Amino acid sequence: MAQFDEEKAGFLWSTKEFFAKGKRGIVYKAVLDGKVVVLKTRNPCSKAINTVASEAESNKALNKIGVGPEFYYYDKEKDFLVREFVEGIHFNKWVGNASKQQLLGVLLEVLVQCRKMDLLGINKYEMTNPYKDIIIRDDEPVLIDFERCRYTEKPKNVTQFCQFLSKGKMKELLSKHNVSLDALNDLANDYKNGYDEKEFGKIKKFFSGSF
Repeated sequence: MAQFDEEKAGFLWSTKEFFAKGKRGIVYKAVLDGKVVVLKTRNPCSKAINTVASEAESNKALNKIGVGPEFYYYDKEKDFLVREFVEGIHFNKWVGNASKQQLLGVLLEVLVQCRKMDLLGINKYEMTNPYKDIIIRDDEPVLIDFERCRYTEKPKNVTQFCQFLSKGKMKELLSKHNVSLDALNDLANDYKNGYDEKEFGKIKKFFSGSF
């Protein structure tokens, strides 16, 4: 991708096409140097402030630990960010048709990425219900949407994701593969007391053994 500057960002803004709208943001697509990118700006109907700037900073920070789509640019004047467009399937549409082994690979990788976010001290609050926050690309998960990320002394990404896996729709879906993760919450509670690598290892071992 070409080096971004104000001129290139302006070109993308002037050629953008609507893609999707959420409670806090509006997403557009544009093309630069033959590559599709995402432009995201604030939804004017939202009362939340500084969400785009905050997401841009979080996306940049998370890229350094191998999490999230590649971040390219933030335009302060127009308040929009530019990032990689992730071509894939949203987790909520992918999960129902995934094989047992595909589920193991994807869910374990999400756990690892949650661990990375915990170590960085960033909490992504959507991990209790991340159906629309994970895109599956070539059987690999990419986390998106970091507008609610916050730095905190006690991040809960691993524990939140463990809760998600052991209840509701995910519990029902996993039971069809004869997988039960009920004990995961106890392990996650032990882990969150000190974020110890040994405790996280127990989570991964139990998780993999359950499949």
